[in-house]
Amino acid sequence: MRNLKTSPRKRGFTLIELLVVIAIIAILIALLLPAVQQAREAARRSTCKNSVKQIALAMHNYHETHGCFPYAHMAHYSGYPQYCHNRDTWFHRLLPFVDQAPMYNQYEGDCANVSASTSNHVHNISSSKVFVKTPLPVFMCPSDIGPAFAENSGVRWGGNYLACIGWANNRSTGTDNGMFGQNTRTKFRDVKDGTSNTLMLSESVQRVEVPSGFSWGCPGCYWIGGAHGEVTFTAYETPNTKVPDQNYLCKSTTDVNAPCVTNQSSRWNYARSQHVGGVHVGMADGAVRFLSNNIDLNTYRALSTRSGHEVVGEF
Repeated sequence: MRNLKTSPRKRGFTLIELLVVIAIIAILIALLLPAVQQAREAARRSTCKNSVKQIALAMHNYHETHGCFPYAHMAHYSGYPQYCHNRDTWFHRLLPFVDQAPMYNQYEGDCANVSASTSNHVHNISSSKVFVKTPLPVFMCPSDIGPAFAENSGVRWGGNYLACIGWANNRSTGTDNGMFGQNTRTKFRDVKDGTSNTLMLSESVQRVEVPSGFSWGCPGCYWIGGAHGEVTFTAYETPNTKVPDQNYLCKSTTDVNAPCVTNQSSRWNYARSQHVGGVHVGMADGAVRFLSNNIDLNTYRALSTRSGHEVVGEF
């Protein structure tokens, strides 16, 4: 009887082996994903830091051109009947210095048909204007991810950076000893504490869209009117404090990274960010620093004044 050679059987994966392979791949992805997220956040932080630097340089260029830094905001009505945008802010003054001359011209042109009467002054720029709906990346931190921007008549764009008024806890008047305040014209010579020891800018937490029904109070609401302090922050509390901002109206009272309570008499914002551990700030000399949430409060307040004559150590 002839022996027949049988060919070897082809062996496939068993179900257990397949599950083991899938589990290994899942573990590798789980290990890799945090690293990818960290790398992306590092890139976003770098972009955010670069934006602070650009705005700080724009402040310097404004000073070079006009002989002073811009005001935080212009007082509405009182003493300024010649200007139609009576809640004009540092954001609007800086537009030509961040390559936004066309937007600046449109904004200024909005005054063409406004009479000298204070009763006709424009304080809240209409959301129907195209330029108020145009996002400006230099004023946006990519780590602060808000809702998708939709260009419609019910939206005003808002940004992520605020000017320092010092450490007063009333942001409406801005009478504290900071770089910026109501109707201020601060010069380099006024920064007696030294430009490397004086805060000029900080991040804030701001969602991308500002709905038409929302009027005042949110940090970074550049187009709604600066008289309520939307464009400034106070160093009364340390960065990313759990003490809530107090706004005329809060867009949200449940955002853990930007706690807020409605208060229509006392209003202020604190420096905040979506970064872990602190915020980017711009100093008066144009340098950008990352301040820890754990910075000593007295040191932080000393940094916020321009001529408090405090002695500031390492920070």
